[in-house]
Amino acid sequence: MYIKKPGLYKFRNEEFFQFFTEITELIAIYGYESLFLGEYEKLLASYGELDAAMDMVKKSVYTSEIANMDALRDMTFSGFRDTVKAAQYHYDEEKQKAASKLMLVLTSHGNIRKKEYAAETAATYNLVKDLRQKYATETVILELQGWVDKLDEYNNRFSTLMNARDKEKSEKPQKRVVEIRKEMENCYANIIRCVEVATLSQLDDNLNSFINELVSKIARFANILSSREGRKKNNDK
Repeated sequence: MYIKKPGLYKFRNEEFFQFFTEITELIAIYGYESLFLGEYEKLLASYGELDAAMDMVKKSVYTSEIANMDALRDMTFSGFRDTVKAAQYHYDEEKQKAASKLMLVLTSHGNIRKKEYAAETAATYNLVKDLRQKYATETVILELQGWVDKLDEYNNRFSTLMNARDKEKSEKPQKRVVEIRKEMENCYANIIRCVEVATLSQLDDNLNSFINELVSKIARFANILSSREGRKKNNDK
C-alpha cells in the first residue's frame, strides 16, 4: 500500500506543529510506538525541541513591544500622510503647493505600512531623510516638523527593539527551527515506510483503522495547502 505524503515543507510552523501533534497522538492511541524501529522516539524528541523553539519566539520579551511600536509607527505615518492630503485643499495657495509636492514624495515611497518589518524600517528612514533634506521647505511651510520627528523617533525605537531581540536569540544557542523540521520530516518518512511494509505482511482491523485515520489526517492537512495555494493564485491574478 502506498500512502501519499503531504508537502510538509510548505506548512507554516503552526500547521507543521499541529500536524505532528495529531500524528504522534494517533500512534500512541493505537499503541504502535514500538512498530517504527525507534523512529517514534526520535520524532517525539524533535517534536519537543520544536515546541520549545517556537515557544521561545512567542515568549520573547520583545515580541509584544515590537508589535506595539510598529503599530505606533504606522499610526504616525498615517497621521502625517492624512494631514498632507488634507492640506492639498488648504485656503492658502502656498500650503496647497507644498502639500502637493509632499504627496508626490509619499506616493513614490508607497504605503510603507504594508511592508514587512525590515523593509518598512528602511523605507521610513529614507522618507524622513527626504522630508528633512529635499523637502525641508515644504515640511516647514506645513508645520509638520513635529510629525517627522515623531516618525523618526518611533522608527529608531523600533529598530532598537529588533536589534535587542536578535541579540537575545543569539545568546540562546539552539537548533534552528528549519533543522528540527527536517529531522521530523525524515522520521515521518521512515514511519510511513514502516506502515507501508507492515501492510504487506498483515492488515488486521486495528492496522486498517489506523491507516484510515492517518490517511484522513494527511488529506485534511493537504487541503489546507491546496486552499492557500488557490487563494494565492487568485490574488496574483
